[in-house]
Amino acid sequence: PDCSSDNFAIRPNEFHSTLDPAVTINASEPTTMTFSAFTFDGATPTELYNEVQLTSFDVSLAITDPLAVCPFSIFQLTPNVEFTDGAVTGDYTFDHVGLVTMKISETAGSEYALVDAEDTLDADRYITPWEAEITIIPDHFKLELKDYYDANFDINTDKNFTYLSDDYKMMSKLEFNITAEDFLNNTTLNYTDLCAAKDVDVTVTHSVVPPPLSNFVMRLQAKYVTALPVDNITIPVADDITFTTLNGKELPKEFFLNGTASLELLLNFDRKTNLPLNPFKFTINDITVVDENATTTVVSPEIINKDATFFYARVHSPRSRAMCNGVTCNGTVNFYYEVYGKNTTTVEQGLITTLLGAVPKKSLDSVNWYRNTEHNLSSDGNVTGSTQNIPIFAGTPVSFTPNIVTATTVGNYNYDGSNGYPFKGTVTVDSSEAVTADTNQTQSWLIYDQFNPHPATIKNVELEYYGPGSWSSDTGPAGSVTDESGNKNRNTNRRIRW
Repeated sequence: PDCSSDNFAIRPNEFHSTLDPAVTINASEPTTMTFSAFTFDGATPTELYNEVQLTSFDVSLAITDPLAVCPFSIFQLTPNVEFTDGAVTGDYTFDHVGLVTMKISETAGSEYALVDAEDTLDADRYITPWEAEITIIPDHFKLELKDYYDANFDINTDKNFTYLSDDYKMMSKLEFNITAEDFLNNTTLNYTDLCAAKDVDVTVTHSVVPPPLSNFVMRLQAKYVTALPVDNITIPVADDITFTTLNGKELPKEFFLNGTASLELLLNFDRKTNLPLNPFKFTINDITVVDENATTTVVSPEIINKDATFFYARVHSPRSRAMCNGVTCNGTVNFYYEVYGKNTTTVEQGLITTLLGAVPKKSLDSVNWYRNTEHNLSSDGNVTGSTQNIPIFAGTPVSFTPNIVTATTVGNYNYDGSNGYPFKGTVTVDSSEAVTADTNQTQSWLIYDQFNPHPATIKNVELEYYGPGSWSSDTGPAGSVTDESGNKNRNTNRRIRW
C-alpha cells in the first residue's frame, strides 16, 4: 500500500510576560521578570519550547507615539530572552527612556511552526504575541553646579559683589545643570522636549535673608534654549525658592535638550529706596529636583554653601559750588558710587574691607557710607543724564565725564549767568524709564533718599554759583560782599574766594 507522511509542529499558544505596564522602570536598572510561552490554557509553560530570541521570535521595543522626536526610537532589551521548556526568569535592562510599546512575537519566515506554512493559516500557525505599553524613566537627576556669580564678578579677584536691586538688570546668577541619568549614570538622551522629558519641580533652600527685605525677585531661564519666554518671579524670602506646579512656575520640559537642562537662576531682592541695610552674604544651601514620575536628585555636595555678596548702593554727590569770574560759569558735580555699612559686625565689616580694602574710603559728607572704588561704570551703573533748573549757556550742553580710575562721574553744567549771582540750582538724576536716549539717567539700584518713601525715582543735588565779588563800603554786617550786580550777600558764613 502507498504510505503518506505529514510533518507538523506542536507550538505554544501565546507569549506572556509578568512585566506590569502600570509600573515604571528605571533605565539600565536590572528588573526581574518572567517570560513564558503558554499552552492553550494560558497558564502552563510549553515543554520542549527552547527557542532563543532572534531565531524564531524577537522582543521589540519602539517609541509608542509616532509623532515623538527622539534621539533613540528603538530600544534594546538586555540580555536576550532564552526559553527553557517554555519559560525563563531573569534580570533584564532597558537602555533608553520613554513610553514604548514592547512586543514579543514570532519572526515571519522563521516562525516555530514554519513546517505548517503550506497547509495552515497564519492565524492558526503563529504564536499569539504579547504586547504592552511600558514607561521607562531616568533613574535620577544629577545636579552639576557651574558657579554662583555676583553681578560684578571677576574670577581673578575676591572683590565680587551684587547691588541690591529689584528691576532684573542687576542680578546674581546661579548656573547649574540638571541631567537625567540612568542606573549606570549615563545621560538619558531621550529625556528631551519632544520625546520623554517632563515638567520638573525645583526647590532651592537658602540662608536667612535680613530685613527689611521681604521678597526674592528672580528669573529662571534656559541657557541654550533662548526662544522660550522668561517670567519674572516673586517669592517671599521666608520660604524656600520653589519652581513647582503648586505655584505654576515649574521648570518646563522644553528646557531639556538631549537629557540636560542648562539653567541660569537670576536672583536679587526687593530693595527699598529709603531703607538701606548692611552688606550680607546670601547662601544657596541645596537644590532638589523631581518630575511627575518621581524621578529625583541624588545628593550633590558641590551645590552646598555657594554664596553671593549683596550691598546697598547709592549715587551721591555732596553739595557743589562754582566760583565764577565771568558772564558764564561752568559748574561741576562729582557723582560718587557708595555702599552702606552702619554699626557693622565683624562679619559685615569683613565684607566691606574685602571689597574696599583695610581702610575703605568714607563718604565725603555722610556717615555710614563708603565710596566703592571697585564700582564698574560700564556694568554697575553710571550717571549719564539729568534734568536741572540751571539756565545752560547756548552751545555748551550738559556733559558727563566718567573716570574709571576713581570710579566717579563728573557732570558739567555751564550756567549762563542770566539769573545773576549767587544762584542756587538743582540737578536731578532720574531712574525712571527712558523716553528718549538723553533722558536715560541712571539705574534704580543707585537711587537712595531717606525722606522719600519707596519707590523713589530721583536724586536731587544742589549746585551753587557765586560770581565775582568785592568788599562792600556800605555799612553792614561784617563780611558782607557785593556781587557784580551790586546786590549784597548778607550770608556772613560765606567766605569770599578770589
